[in-house]
Amino acid sequence: MKSHPDIGYSSVSYQLEELIVKPLRSVGEPFLTSVVVLDALDECKDSDTTSTVLSALSHHVADLSSLKILVTSRPERRITTAFQSGNLRSATQRVVLHELHLDVVKDDIERYLTSNLAAVRGYYDLESVWPSLDDIYRLANLSFGLFIFAATSVKFIEDHNYSDPRSQLACLLQSTVVNTESSMSPYRHLDQLYVQVLTLAFPDVSSVLAAQLKWVLGSIIYLQDPLSAYALENLLDLPPTTVRRTLLRLHSVIIVPENDSQVIRLLHPSFFDFLIDPARCQNPKFVVNAETQHTLIARACLRSMKCLKRDICGINNPGILNSEIQHLPKLIATHVPSHLQYACRHWAFHLEKAMFSDYLLDLVKEFSEKYLLYWVEVCSLLGELRNGLLALSTAKKSLSNVTLPVQVKESISDTVVLLGDCERFTREFFPVLSISSLQVYHSALLFTPKGTPLYSTYGPELLCPVKIHNAPEKNWSPCIRTMEGHSNYVNSVAFSPDGMRIVSGSDDKTVRMWDTVSGSHLNTFKGNSRALSVAFSQSGKHIVCGYRNNTLRLWDAVSAAHLITLEGHSGFVGSVAFSPDSTLVVSGSRDSTLRLWNVVSGDLLRTLDGHSQEVYSVAFSPDGKRIASGSEDKTVRLWDAVTGAHLRTIRFHSGPVTSLAFSPDCTQVASGSLDKTIQMWSTVNGSRLRTLKADNWVLSVAFSPDGTRLMSGSTGNTLELWNSVSGAHLSTLEGHSNNVASVSFSPDGARVMSGSFDKTIRLWDAVSSGNHVQGVKERSGAGPVLAFSPDGTWVVSGSMDVWDAGTGVRVKQLEWHSSARSLAFSPDGMHVVFGCNDNNVHLFDTVNWAYLKVLKGHSGVVCSVAFSPGGTCIASGSSDMSVRLWNAVTGAHLKPFRHPYPVHSVAFSPDGMRVVSACGFFQTYGCMWDAVTGDHLSTFEYGNSIISSVAFSPDGKYIVGGSYSEHRLWVWDATNPTRLLEIEGHRSSAHSVARSFKLYPPSLDAPDDLVESNAPLTELVPCYILQNECIYALNWKQRICWIPPSYRPVNDFTVSGDGNCVALSAPDERVVIFDFTGMHSYLQPLISSDSTSSS
Repeated sequence: MKSHPDIGYSSVSYQLEELIVKPLRSVGEPFLTSVVVLDALDECKDSDTTSTVLSALSHHVADLSSLKILVTSRPERRITTAFQSGNLRSATQRVVLHELHLDVVKDDIERYLTSNLAAVRGYYDLESVWPSLDDIYRLANLSFGLFIFAATSVKFIEDHNYSDPRSQLACLLQSTVVNTESSMSPYRHLDQLYVQVLTLAFPDVSSVLAAQLKWVLGSIIYLQDPLSAYALENLLDLPPTTVRRTLLRLHSVIIVPENDSQVIRLLHPSFFDFLIDPARCQNPKFVVNAETQHTLIARACLRSMKCLKRDICGINNPGILNSEIQHLPKLIATHVPSHLQYACRHWAFHLEKAMFSDYLLDLVKEFSEKYLLYWVEVCSLLGELRNGLLALSTAKKSLSNVTLPVQVKESISDTVVLLGDCERFTREFFPVLSISSLQVYHSALLFTPKGTPLYSTYGPELLCPVKIHNAPEKNWSPCIRTMEGHSNYVNSVAFSPDGMRIVSGSDDKTVRMWDTVSGSHLNTFKGNSRALSVAFSQSGKHIVCGYRNNTLRLWDAVSAAHLITLEGHSGFVGSVAFSPDSTLVVSGSRDSTLRLWNVVSGDLLRTLDGHSQEVYSVAFSPDGKRIASGSEDKTVRLWDAVTGAHLRTIRFHSGPVTSLAFSPDCTQVASGSLDKTIQMWSTVNGSRLRTLKADNWVLSVAFSPDGTRLMSGSTGNTLELWNSVSGAHLSTLEGHSNNVASVSFSPDGARVMSGSFDKTIRLWDAVSSGNHVQGVKERSGAGPVLAFSPDGTWVVSGSMDVWDAGTGVRVKQLEWHSSARSLAFSPDGMHVVFGCNDNNVHLFDTVNWAYLKVLKGHSGVVCSVAFSPGGTCIASGSSDMSVRLWNAVTGAHLKPFRHPYPVHSVAFSPDGMRVVSACGFFQTYGCMWDAVTGDHLSTFEYGNSIISSVAFSPDGKYIVGGSYSEHRLWVWDATNPTRLLEIEGHRSSAHSVARSFKLYPPSLDAPDDLVESNAPLTELVPCYILQNECIYALNWKQRICWIPPSYRPVNDFTVSGDGNCVALSAPDERVVIFDFTGMHSYLQPLISSDSTSSS
């Protein structure tokens, strides 16, 4: 749970494997046999959840042999079918009660009645002849094989609120109807029993009492989660004991525990069915109207949530994760009582089914304007953030669709916008909000666009003192969510048919499934080769993946079970597609063929030959009659899906055809190519309809479900939206930092998904993106390297741009033809030096930013530059395996140091007498040199890692090395290069950390895996590292703020000399500057509070 704090949002199958199956395996055979009971599986409110649970059990049943699992359920088709197929069929023993002969069941009911009524006789000290055998027989006959009838009868007879078992039994036997044809249904007798219970409990019910009864009883039957009497009274704002008094004589049909803290439940769901059906419950005083009841509960929920407030549990520290909060369940129970939890979970469910009135609309408006973010905080604490997203969507749709007068509709439009804004806010920041509730008022609000209604309403709730320059945006980006988890290129993405799941295939040899609502990782399908193409079956039950090892694999989409491997291709399988009826799979391969497979048997049905080179893309037509294929041979071929006959060859492209898609009406095909065009042509006669010209190689195309739009992904790291009818370009979507390999529309056309070589999947708003106007890009952005001027006034980037550190505004573009791999300011800030890709070192004046001179001598890219502490010398390290020293005034070359490998980083010691250099190309050590004589002094080893940067501590006693790609930091003793410390998970440069050291390197004694060291912690100036997507104050051991993917540095970030500012190069090539001035005074109370609580 600690390593995966958001596992609560993963799929049931993944949770079962990680939390039960794997621990059972680690325990081994000696584990004692235990029984797990899943009772009333049919009563799951979500039928999909029921199917998911059974599918997960089927997949892992072999690993659960040490557990005995008892499942009870009514015989619903989806449940019985699951037990009759797959692994559950052979691994389970089934007793189907309704298939037993009625006489057998009646005998069991007679035994049940005899036993239980004997207990009643003993309790009330009745004569031994009560009840008679005839009474038992007649009562059993009335049950018609329904145990619920017998159970309800016993409870009715023994009810202590009547204390008259004889009369109660006689009442039951005397009031039943005679056996006519209309009374032969078992439900007729059960309904008669329920009428008897209600009538006897309320013989002369008044209108007032009837209203109260419906108020209480209706709430109980329509609640989504059961509540205790005390919680129900709090929710409905009823006087104490009202619920218990109302239900006093209904204990035979409603379970009312003696303890007010225990929940009230219906004895059986058939009582719910009875109360809501006027045809069954023929006394109108007892019939519960659904709309009226939902309205009452919706009002109650919204009124209850008026007590929400910021930091409702008094956690105090925004940097702490929910999983790190001590005694969190107890805190929640104390500060968020069960009735308030219920209101937070289910207000939107009841609102959707309610009858709108001015009062209800006013409650919703007040909630959205005053309590919305407090509610998001509670959803995070309860682990209900995904359901919170669904609630916001439900409420927004309910308000938008309700029929109201125009003036009322206009008055709630702001409420609808605010709810939609909160939905976007929650989705955008879901990764951090799902694991840390107080980040609602910190990272999330900090990065919320300032022009949004949400920020305008809730901006004052922002508590984090961090100031950000050059971020965030004014309005929300079209990118709704970025999903991270793959460790290599994402080659292919696909939506499930219901649009609720996303599947992605990657070069990291995994196929991953994601939740479309929250973006959370649901499951991983592990393969043994690079996953090149994925597809969902139209049934939603299966996933197929094409692999680099020439095979296809078929998976169960719910349980992630591997079903079958399809072998036959002799080259990479780069494209796969299901037929519309989910019975066939077509695959395209590097071996120049298409192959058609039977999904059930795995049999190869036929091979389609015709292409002369690799087949990049295949697709079934929506009617399943044709198959289209695109190839490196620059053609598109159309095939008959039934016979395999070749129908037509299209030769419109001048480059390889990488992707194609059928229009929904099957009349057109769009094909994308490396010739930078999308050709649209008729499937009827093969004629070209129009040509869409792109700026880059087109890697993927997809039609919207209505066929009016076309989306393409390209090597320009962008998505392009087109009008498929006119061919007009509608918008460009930017955000990826590498090629967009795959795009797909959601089934409702409202979303677009993209997979990229930047290892991410992104979800986009396909509706508003059509109106999104992309700004014109300037000539360059921040580049991969940054440096603050010594006085903290400027930030200079590797693109040779100068930024105002106070505002984040770019103020100067240094004119030079080459980009820089490294840069450094002189100690007095008067000069800046660049190590460039042109193999030279370039020196600039910072007073008027004039170009001074070029230092020539290297024969490879200059990867690192540094000024000596006195500013008189410049050191440069190059891929030509040398370190060179230069006179900073004259530019004269002073001395070369021959390094055994390409040099990635150089640094001077604080006294300027030594130079340290490190290679970054999987070599095993760095070197220390005498800066005066050039002698090699020592070697320090760091294993097979890529060292991005090295630096000395301010006292010169330590050397720090950082690996950005591996997210590690090492510390060595500078006198005898012994490794002292290793920090894992960071994404910061050695320079950023090294300048904060005083006497010793930092050490965190926290039990997590941030740092493992016994080195002492001493006084430090501010020291920030980027770790696990958060900026972390290393010396204070505090998470400061989470960085969204759109702002996360591409390579590195840099820290100002006083340690109070951090600059990072965002993926969109701008410099984002964080000002942490005053952070210590803000954190001090939190640190003190943490120390007090931990002691």
